[in-house]
Amino acid sequence: MSLNPGGITKLFWSDRRKRICFSNPFQGRRWLNLLEPHPRHGLLFKRNLNYSKQVLGFSFASNEHGLRGPANLNAPGVILGTSFAMGLSVDNGCNWYDLLLEPDRWFNAAMPVGPRNQANLLDDVYQGSYDTLIYLYHPNIWKTAQGYLRAERAGKDIFQTLGWKTSLRDTLLLYPRWILKESYKTKEGLSVHLKWNGQDFFFNSRYSFIELSKNLDFANSQMALLNSIFNRFKLVLAIRPPIKEDIAGRKGFSAKLRELANHNDEWWNFFVSNVPSNARVHSLCYDKFDSIDFHPYDTHWTASGNRKFVSLLRPLLIEANVEGVKT
Repeated sequence: MSLNPGGITKLFWSDRRKRICFSNPFQGRRWLNLLEPHPRHGLLFKRNLNYSKQVLGFSFASNEHGLRGPANLNAPGVILGTSFAMGLSVDNGCNWYDLLLEPDRWFNAAMPVGPRNQANLLDDVYQGSYDTLIYLYHPNIWKTAQGYLRAERAGKDIFQTLGWKTSLRDTLLLYPRWILKESYKTKEGLSVHLKWNGQDFFFNSRYSFIELSKNLDFANSQMALLNSIFNRFKLVLAIRPPIKEDIAGRKGFSAKLRELANHNDEWWNFFVSNVPSNARVHSLCYDKFDSIDFHPYDTHWTASGNRKFVSLLRPLLIEANVEGVKT
């Protein structure tokens, strides 16, 4: 590992070079154009999309429910979480659930929304038996929940609340401001550009950062909502998968990334200490993942990372006698 200050230039030009980088306003615009706000579910994809990899850098499809992945509303098993559970940044068929789960036995309700939205989605569309929940824990659930809570209190949708805009004019206006902001964040160590195993990587050292000690009321309210979901199921497997910022922090890539990793551990410990008795929690081994498993300018797994996650999750599902697992 070595610091790479010149990496910020590649971040700015990531769209031209076809890197997957949704923080770049031009790629972000393409992503947001696939989505639409929903008054109860928070956010859904436009239905029945089917794009080749030329649009986003990977092939992409949504289903008739405005979601991704297994779509059987009567399935005994449910997947929940944010974007890692939803599946992103690899071609259709390469997401972890494509490789691991029998699609007729599962309903993927995961989206980057808050717990209340997740509960509403199950109330409104799921018709199964609530046998098993695979919940992919990601530290961004708290920051995401905060955004949707703000939207709910203001009587606005998430596009209005976060100022998401998709017109070319707005994107052109946003781009120079984004460059200035990222330049400042790089100078302050908030955005970290470095070489990891000889490849350029970008890390956000304040990714989904919220201080737990100053937000205990919020944390308890969101945990209560999560538990209201977990208590519906006979069995919950809550899985904490590795993310690249945590790996970078544990490897000591920067002081701020170490701080972020410690912060994420604090939130995970809070989560674990508050889940109900029907939940089995597992934090997967970070040492099993390396640079090849993550996109350099995006937070999500590569196809390699998805396969590695499957190899770690499969034995946990088998041990718990979960049905609908591919052998």
